[in-house]
Amino acid sequence: MRMDISSACYNESSRNMSYNSWSLDLSDTPYRYSNSGNRFTAIGCRTLAYIAVGSPDDTGRRLRTGCVATCGQGGATGLTNGTCSGIGCCQTAIPNGFQKYEIRFDANFNTTSIYNMSRCSYAALVEASSFTFSANYSTSSAFYDYYGGQAPIVVDWSIGNKTCNEAHKMPDYACVSSHSECLNSSNGPGYFCNCSQGFQGNPYLKSDDPGSCKDIDECKEATKYHCYGKCTNTDGGFHCTCPFGTRGDAYKGPCDRGLAIGICVSLLVALTTLLGIEWINYKHRIKRQDLMRKRDDCIPEMKFELTDKSDVYSFGVVLLELLTRRTPLSKDKVSLTSVFQEAMKEGNFLELIDKEIMHEDIMGLIRELAVLACQCLVMAGESRPAMSRVAEELRRLERLVQHHHGDLPDVSSFTLPASLATDTSEYFTGDENTGRYSTIMSIEFAR
Repeated sequence: MRMDISSACYNESSRNMSYNSWSLDLSDTPYRYSNSGNRFTAIGCRTLAYIAVGSPDDTGRRLRTGCVATCGQGGATGLTNGTCSGIGCCQTAIPNGFQKYEIRFDANFNTTSIYNMSRCSYAALVEASSFTFSANYSTSSAFYDYYGGQAPIVVDWSIGNKTCNEAHKMPDYACVSSHSECLNSSNGPGYFCNCSQGFQGNPYLKSDDPGSCKDIDECKEATKYHCYGKCTNTDGGFHCTCPFGTRGDAYKGPCDRGLAIGICVSLLVALTTLLGIEWINYKHRIKRQDLMRKRDDCIPEMKFELTDKSDVYSFGVVLLELLTRRTPLSKDKVSLTSVFQEAMKEGNFLELIDKEIMHEDIMGLIRELAVLACQCLVMAGESRPAMSRVAEELRRLERLVQHHHGDLPDVSSFTLPASLATDTSEYFTGDENTGRYSTIMSIEFAR
């Protein structure tokens, strides 16, 4: 929007000042002058200009502000390009929430005695980002001519005079797209609508309209949404992951090769080694039965007699520590096994897995290890797999990862041995494409 520039010029014929002041009233529109995007600007070497702003109802809420610009004793030589701080040019902010303005000049500040150097003074509400002071603005008509007599201004707009909470209850609520959000106006009463993050379009159209807010496919706009790995579009966003065999933050920079597969192999090797140590020290732990009874994260059978199935339970706890990088007990004394079992039941166990080892290409491996942990943590000891079977399964997974050297099969290729697969099916169901799994918990699971 543009508005006429007001002026006060010396008329050599009449030897008087000629004033040309303008006003603008937006009271019957949804628009308001932007207090953040505009500045009241006055130009001249002997200029005092005012801007009076009023509210739509004009019930006394009328304010006046202004600024003064002079050239001082140095005259035009003291003017500096790009500087508007009172020497030949001044600016001031306007209040928010107003729809009327009127510009006036103070008659006591005039150019009758300096018209040979500076004949006119100018004042206008101007878009702040479009204005840069030039030294010749104060001594000629360059300012007026540059804008063609009309300076650009910024206006804000809003719907009605209700807040979002109030408007949402109204039958004419405007944010009708299912992927839109309401924002309260920061410049007076009312609200406006935007598409939700990750969507673009018109939030004022219903979702079945082609022009309504639609999902942005960030993967097709690589220059705007950076991804240095594999990009997967989601509803309202996108995932960016490092290819299998690499590691890093694919949102920020290139992935490092050869690290992710090493983590998987190292994890399995560590588990196998730890399992062997646990097997060797089994008898020693039996002798320490009284001491272990005092541990916070006690094994269910501890109140009776330690068996090789007790070792399996302990190993399940260790496996959870490695998969989640969490301690068996939180600072609030919450058991990791309880949290994990509940997450399995709710189908969101992936939220507990350490993000450093999370990758869509090894979800099958993570799934199998989670299932194995579930079997090790079954409350009834006789229902847990033998330690030898756990070791056999870990060796199988280790060989499989090493064999493929970074080209791991998908989830469907990871199958437990028949003797274990039957037990696993009762605990694990889900959608491999979404990564959401639900668990049907038997009564054997810890509560």
